[in-house]
Amino acid sequence: MTSCCCEKVWGPKGRIRAVLRPTEDQWKAITALRSDVVVTAGAGSGKTWVLTERYAAMLNGRPTLPPPEDTDAPIPTGAPCRPGEIIAITFTEAAAADMRRKIRARLRQLIEAGETRLLPYEEELETAPISTIHSYCAALIRRYPFEAGVDPDFVVLDEPEARRILRESAQEAILEALKEEEPAIRTALLVYGETGAMDLVLQLGTTWREEDRTGAEVWAVSRESLAREAKRWLQVREALLDAGRRMVEDGQKVSSTTKAYEKIMKFAASWPEMEEALASWDGRVTEDWEERLRRLDKEMWSGNAPKVLGDAVAEWKAAVKAAAEAVQAADLPEVTEGLCRLWDRVARRYEEKKAGHRALDYTDLQLRAVRLLEDSEVRRHWIASLRYVMVDEFQDTNRLQARLVGLLLDGGARLFVVGDGKQSIYRFRGADVSVFVETRQQVQEKGGVAVSLRHNFRSQGPILDFVNRVLGPVMGESENGENNAAPQSSKIEYEPLVPTREKMGGSVEIVHIDSEGLAGRLVEATEAARWIRRFIQSGGTVGDESGPRPARYGDVAMLLAVSTHLPVYELALQEAGVPYRIAGSRNFFRRQEVRDLIQVLRWVYDPGDEVAMIGALRSPLFGMSDDGLTIIALATGRRKESGLLAFSADPLGWVDGSHKLPLSPWDRRAAEDAARQVAKWRRRAAWESAGALVERIVDETGIVPTLLQTSGGRQKAENVRRFIEMAYEREAEGRVSLSAFLSWIQWQIEDDTDEEEAQVVDGADAVTVMTVHQSKGLEFPVVVLPDLARPFRSRREMWCMDEDGALAVKWPGVGEYAGFGWYERVREEEARKDREEEMRKFYVALTRARDHLALFGTRKLPSKEKDPLTVDQARSWFDWLICSLAQGDLSGAEELVGHAGEGVIWTRVAAPDPMVGSIDAARPQPKNRGVSEDRPGEGPEVIESLDSGAQMAEGQAKGEAARLVHHILTLGDAEGGWDREDFVITPGGGPLGRPEMATVSASRLLEYDICPRRYYYHWALRLPALDQAFETASGDGVPGEQEIPDPEMGGDQGPAEIEGVGWSPLLRGTVVHRVCERWTGAEPILDRLDQVLEEFRLMGPLGRRAREEVREELLRYADGELSKRLNRAQRVWSEWPFYLRLQGAERVWDLHGQVDKIFVADGRTVVVDFKTNRTAPDGVGALVDHYRLQVQLYAWAVGRNLALVDEAYLYFTDPGVLAPVPVDPENVREALERVDARLNHLSREWRIEAYPFTEDLSMCRVCPYRAICPGFARGSAGG
Repeated sequence: MTSCCCEKVWGPKGRIRAVLRPTEDQWKAITALRSDVVVTAGAGSGKTWVLTERYAAMLNGRPTLPPPEDTDAPIPTGAPCRPGEIIAITFTEAAAADMRRKIRARLRQLIEAGETRLLPYEEELETAPISTIHSYCAALIRRYPFEAGVDPDFVVLDEPEARRILRESAQEAILEALKEEEPAIRTALLVYGETGAMDLVLQLGTTWREEDRTGAEVWAVSRESLAREAKRWLQVREALLDAGRRMVEDGQKVSSTTKAYEKIMKFAASWPEMEEALASWDGRVTEDWEERLRRLDKEMWSGNAPKVLGDAVAEWKAAVKAAAEAVQAADLPEVTEGLCRLWDRVARRYEEKKAGHRALDYTDLQLRAVRLLEDSEVRRHWIASLRYVMVDEFQDTNRLQARLVGLLLDGGARLFVVGDGKQSIYRFRGADVSVFVETRQQVQEKGGVAVSLRHNFRSQGPILDFVNRVLGPVMGESENGENNAAPQSSKIEYEPLVPTREKMGGSVEIVHIDSEGLAGRLVEATEAARWIRRFIQSGGTVGDESGPRPARYGDVAMLLAVSTHLPVYELALQEAGVPYRIAGSRNFFRRQEVRDLIQVLRWVYDPGDEVAMIGALRSPLFGMSDDGLTIIALATGRRKESGLLAFSADPLGWVDGSHKLPLSPWDRRAAEDAARQVAKWRRRAAWESAGALVERIVDETGIVPTLLQTSGGRQKAENVRRFIEMAYEREAEGRVSLSAFLSWIQWQIEDDTDEEEAQVVDGADAVTVMTVHQSKGLEFPVVVLPDLARPFRSRREMWCMDEDGALAVKWPGVGEYAGFGWYERVREEEARKDREEEMRKFYVALTRARDHLALFGTRKLPSKEKDPLTVDQARSWFDWLICSLAQGDLSGAEELVGHAGEGVIWTRVAAPDPMVGSIDAARPQPKNRGVSEDRPGEGPEVIESLDSGAQMAEGQAKGEAARLVHHILTLGDAEGGWDREDFVITPGGGPLGRPEMATVSASRLLEYDICPRRYYYHWALRLPALDQAFETASGDGVPGEQEIPDPEMGGDQGPAEIEGVGWSPLLRGTVVHRVCERWTGAEPILDRLDQVLEEFRLMGPLGRRAREEVREELLRYADGELSKRLNRAQRVWSEWPFYLRLQGAERVWDLHGQVDKIFVADGRTVVVDFKTNRTAPDGVGALVDHYRLQVQLYAWAVGRNLALVDEAYLYFTDPGVLAPVPVDPENVREALERVDARLNHLSREWRIEAYPFTEDLSMCRVCPYRAICPGFARGSAGG
C-alpha cells in the first residue's frame, strides 16, 4: 500500500508518471535538513518511505518530491552531500539490505527523471555505511585495530559460542576463588551455591558489560545504597519506637471491663524490654528478631481495634510492616560485594580466552567502538567528513548505543532518528525505551524538530477505530498528540492513529470462548483455523493498489504471543485443511527431521548408544516398526547381552545371525539396510569430515524425496539442507570430525540456542504462522490473533538494579529466596516495566492488519457480577479488551455480543468440559512404517476429526490425547522421550539406561504405587498431563515441579471459578503446599500466603477470593502442634533436595527427590511431607498407605546426608491431620527392598499389560490421563 498521497504529473520526454505527495508531518521530517530530527513513526505511517526520501533529499540538498497539497511555504534546502557522508544504522542486516535497495531504486528514478548529477552516487551507494550497529562498529575497529588493541584479523563470535566461553570462564573463576578463599566471594557461594552463584553472576555480568561497568564500579554504588538503607532503618526504627510508646500511652485509656484490656496490658508489660532491645537493633535479620516482630504483629487486633486505640493500632501495624520491609540479611553487604568481585574475575578470564581465540563478541564491538571514538584523535579523523547520522528503530537501542551515536555527532553532523516508543518490545534483549524518550526531549530542547507520524496508510478505518478505542484507555492517551513521558520513563502515551485508506469493507471480529483449560484452548485453536477456512472459502475480499480482490490463504497471518502453544494451532490448521507455513521458527534442533539425522550420527559415532539407534531405526530413514524393535529387544546377542545392545554395537554381525527371528519382510529389510549403511558410515567417519558424512547420509537414504511427500515437506527438506550447511560451517571453525560436530550440537541443545529453521521462499498459498516479535515491521491483509487470554508473565529474576545502578538481590532464606525491602521496591518497578511492554506488544499485534482483524480468547466469565477490572489489575490482553469495551465488567462481557461497537463483531462460543467418559486405548495396530500424507511414518488418524466447534468441545481432548499416544508410538521421539540416564522403561525397548545404573525420583515411584498404568502413560509413552499439558508447558500457568503433579493436587470437586481464571484443585493445592513449605513461623502465615499469591500473580479480586478459600486451612496449620514444634526448632530446612545412590540386589539406582520440611527440635530430627488432598479425617488412613513408601525414602535420604530421622509425618492440610509414618531401621530397610524390586520390574517390563489399572477408583477421577485410559471407564460406568 502507498505511504502517502499520489497524483499524476508530466515527466521528462512527455511521459506521465505518478508522484507521491507526503503529509505535512512527513514533509517536515524529510525537509528539515539543517536540524536534528526525531521522528515518532506510528504503525503503518510510511516510515521506510520517509527514510528513503530523507536520504535522497540529503544527497540532493533539497526534497526530490513535491510538497503536500495546499502548502505555500518555500521548499527548504541544504548543502548536497555524498553517500559516504551519511551513516545509516538499522536494526537487522535484512533491514540494511532493504534500505540500500530502496535508496538505489529511488536514485535510479531520479536519474531517469533528469537528475543526472546523482549518477556517480549509484556506485558509491554500494559501499556507503548502511548497516547494523554491530557491523558499523566492526568496520571502525578494523580501521583502527592498533588503537583498539585487537588483532587486525579478529573474528566475531556468534552468541552461542560466546556464551559457552563465558560459562567456562565462570567455572574456572569460581574454582580459582575457592582456592584463594576470598571471603566475600566465598560468602556469596555459600549463600547461593556454586551453580546458583554462577548463573546469577553471568546474568549480572552480561547486563553490566552492556552498560560498560565493572563489578568494582557496581559495588561502589551498591555500597552507598546499602549505607542509605542502613540510615533508612534508623528512621524506621524510631517510628517503631514512637508507635510502641503511643500504644502504651493510649492503652491506659482502655476500659478494664473490655476484652481489649487484657491484650493491651500484656503489650504494655512486655514493652520496656522490647523498647530497650529495639533501641540497639541495627536492622540485621536474626531469628529472635524475626520471631519478636511476628508475634508483636500477630498479637495485635486482626479486626477492628477499640475506638480509643484505633489510630495507635494502625500506626503500630504500619510501623511493624515498615520494619519488616527495611531489615536486611546479616551478610547482604558481603554477598553483594562477593558477586561483584566474582564477576570481575569471570570477566578477566573471559577476556583472556577471547584474546587466545583472537575473537570479539557483539558487546566487545560496541564497547571498543565507543572507546575508539572517545579518543579525540581517532574521532576527529573518523567523523571528519560526516554530515548526517540516521538511526532506524531507535526505540530498541540501549544507552551504550546511544553513547556511540552521541560521539558520532561531535563534529557537527545532524541527527535523524526514527522510532516508535509504542513498538519497543525487545526489553529482554536490553532495549531501553527511555533512551528514545530522552533523545526526543533533548533534541527539542536544543531547537531540533520532533515529528509524530500519525497518519496510517496500512489499515482500514474500522481496524484503526478499534485499535484507538482499545489502546487509548489502556496506554493512556496523549492530550496534545505528543508523548509527554518524563525522561528515563518507559511509559509511552498513546497517540491515536488517523486512517487514510479508502474504505473497502474492513472488519474486526472477536471470538470469545467462554471456557478454560485444555477444553478452551483446543476449541479456540479450532475456531481460529475454521474462521480462516470460512473466510477464504466464502469469498472474503482484501484490497491492494488495484482494488478489492478475493483473499487467498497467503494473505493471512496468524500471530502468536509466544511460540509455546504452536503445536496446538498446527494441529487445528491441519484438521481444518488450511495450508500453513511457520516463519522463522526457532526450534530447529527440535524438528523431527533434524532430530532423526542427529540420532543417526550419534549411533554411527557410538555403537553403544541404544537410544540413538532406536530413534534412527524408527525414523523415515529406515522405517522399522515398533513390532520389529520389540522382537529385536527380546532377543539376546552372542554374548547374552540384550538384542538392542547387540544390534547397536555390531549391526552386520547381528543381521547374519538373525534369520531365525520372526521379523516381517519390511522390518528385516529395514534392519539389513540399516546394518549395511551404518557399518559403512562408521568406516567413513574415521577419515571423512562431518559435513561430507552428513551429506552422504542424506543422499544415500533418499530422505529428502521422502520428506517432500509429507505435509510441510518443503520446510522439512530445507531444514535438512540447512543441517548439512551447518556441518560444513563447523569445519571452517576447526570442528571437522564427527565427534567435534556432535559436541557442538549437544552444546546448542543444552544452551537452548535459538537457531532459526531454514526459510522456504516460494509462492505457496499458505497461512503464515509467526510470533508477534517476528511480525514487527510487517503487514498482512488478514491477521488472526489467538491466545488473547494468555496470562502476562513477569520476569522474576534473582536480582534488580535500582535507578542509581546499585545491585539489589533476592536472599536465600529458609527454604525460599526472599527479597528484603530494598529489593522488593526495585522489583515493583521492574514489574511495572514488564506490564508496559505487554501494552506495546499488544499494539504491535493489532496494527499488523490491513483489511481484517480476527481475535480469539478463552476466558471463563464469572457467574455473578464482580468488581470492575482496572487496567492495572488486568492479567491478559483479553482483560484489556474488557477494560476498554465493557468498562472492566467481566460479567457484562456477554452483552458485547452484537453490541461491541461499529465495525466490531463479538461472538461467544461456549465449550463444555471435554473430560467426560473415556475412549479405548489409543495404541494403533502394528503396521509397516510407510509415509502418509501428514507426517513421515504416520498411518491413518486414530481418532476421526470432529466437524464443529460444539462437537469438538466434547471430543477434542480425547482425540488430541489419542494423537499424542499415536505420535509417540509411531514417530519415537528418542531425544524428547527417552533420556539415556533418566528413564527406566520405554515401549519395545526393555532397559534403555546404562546397564549398571538408572535414575529415578521418589515421586515417580509414588506414581507407580498410585497406578501402574498411569506410570506407563507418563514415563513409558512420555505423554504430558493431558488435562493441563498446554497450560503448564508454556510457563504461563501455575508454577510447579517439573514432574507431573501429585494426585493430591486434585479432588472430586470441579474448579472453583474466580474471576474467570481456573482456580482449580491443582492450583489450590500448589498454593497451599508452597505456603506450608516456605512458612518458617517468622511472620503471620497469611503474609506468607500473600507473597505466594503474588508470586503466582493472583492479585486483586482474584487474589482476595483465593485468599479466602485457603485461609482457614492455613490458619489451622499455623495454630497446630506441628507449627508449635517448628517454632521451637533449632534448625529448619525447607524444600531440601537430595540425590543418592542405592545399591540394589542386581544393579545401582540413582534416587533423587525433594523433602518438604526437615527440622531439629528438642534433640530429635523430624521429616514432614505436606499433602493437600481434599479428604475427610477418616479418609487419611488410606492416603497414608499411598504415601508411606515415599516418606520412608525421604527418611533414608535425610539419614544418609544430615542425621538419622527420629520421626516422620504426613501432614494433610485440608483436615489438619498429622499422620505418623514409621521410619525405624527395619521399616526403612523393607522400604528400600521394595524400591529395589519395583525398579527391577520397571527396568525389565515394557509391555503395557504389565502395568495394570489401580483398584482405587478415586484416583482415576483426578488422573491426568483419564481421557485416554480404559480404566477410567470402569469408574464412569459404575457411577
